[in-house]
Amino acid sequence: MGAKFHSVLNCGSRCVLLFAFCTSFGAATRSADDAGTLLKHNFESAKSALAAGDVSGAERDFKQTIALGLRQLGSLSIAEARYDEAAHELDEALKVEPDNPDIATDAAIAWFHVGDVKKAQQLARSVVAANPRNARAQNVLGRIDLYRADFPAAITDLQAAVALDDDFET
Repeated sequence: MGAKFHSVLNCGSRCVLLFAFCTSFGAATRSADDAGTLLKHNFESAKSALAAGDVSGAERDFKQTIALGLRQLGSLSIAEARYDEAAHELDEALKVEPDNPDIATDAAIAWFHVGDVKKAQQLARSVVAANPRNARAQNVLGRIDLYRADFPAAITDLQAAVALDDDFET
């Protein structure tokens, strides 16, 4: 009875953690305050650079515009619980801007929802490895650890996230 009880308790606690993890990611996937303005600014900047003959500057700005647009599509897909689409859109954004920590963190969230916890953890870890002061990625990594029932790692990651940004979500 004891082993069966612990098994059921572990399964139940994982379900509760999954629910808390999924419902709280609405705020974690929020985009820039005014993504439309930023998209327009990047696009106009790219057009201006191109008109001035600055091809490398135009390319950089066009890439930023594309990556931001794909990130916004991914965020909308997450908000609408279309996680497969979100993961695909965010993976495409990462192809354009592979070192963008915000896109990688969003992709980690999407892949978690798809059910690929390993890929989600890998993405979150890559962000934290490159920038240990990224509270949002640290928070995501801690939530993944909670889901995996790796409580010591979860405590470490979530404490680090709180120390960096003690917002309500964290």
